Amino acid sequence: MHDVHVAGAKRIAEVAKELKVDKFIHVSALGASLDASSDWLKTKAEGELAVKSIFPEVTIIRPATIFGAQDSFLNNIGTMIKFWPVYLLLHPETENQPVWVNDIAKAIINILKIRESDGQIYELGGPQIMTNRQLIDWVNVLLKYEKRIIEIKHENISWHLGYWLGQHRNPRFTLDSVKQSENILCSQKYPGFSDLSLSPISITSPTGRATILYLRKPIRMLDVMRDNDKDPEAIEGSRETSIN
Repeated sequence: MHDVHVAGAKRIAEVAKELKVDKFIHVSALGASLDASSDWLKTKAEGELAVKSIFPEVTIIRPATIFGAQDSFLNNIGTMIKFWPVYLLLHPETENQPVWVNDIAKAIINILKIRESDGQIYELGGPQIMTNRQLIDWVNVLLKYEKRIIEIKHENISWHLGYWLGQHRNPRFTLDSVKQSENILCSQKYPGFSDLSLSPISITSPTGRATILYLRKPIRMLDVMRDNDKDPEAIEGSRETSIN
């Protein structure tokens, strides 16, 4: 993570400075902090400092957890619900503010057009705030598997879960994800989508639902066409947030 988030980002900034690039945008992460519990968020914060030391006028964007076609977020959740006998849930009360990948792309394009964005930090989160438990329940209903969800709260069990599953090529859990228990939410201290004239879509929109509907059993693929069996359009208990 240090090689990619810090050393790699710093090297790119050095090359950009050497080539006299007019505008430099660095993609960090919402929740990046030197005091974060996870190495992923720590190295993201270190990367911001490294880039800024080389390219002081860099524009930094901090996206929330990103969802989209073939992502490593919703698709991981859906795959586990489909193939695992039960779903193992870590940090059920941790809150997230997922954002669509295309909205991040639009934000970057708009930033390129705004000279005042130089040196700014943008926090980019979606319009819906939910806990991990609310999100898993929604995906479970959406995919119509009705899998049993087991909350893992014992530290020894979660450690072993992160260690052993982290050995896989495409791990669903790692030791670092086990440690990451912070809420990933916009702080409202920095500009966001509204400052870029954008309104991001919700994860429960048709676009968000379409991301993982292919994981349904074939016999349930056409359920949405039945009048009495609609896709869930909301996450029960979640809340909307004003986009800064």
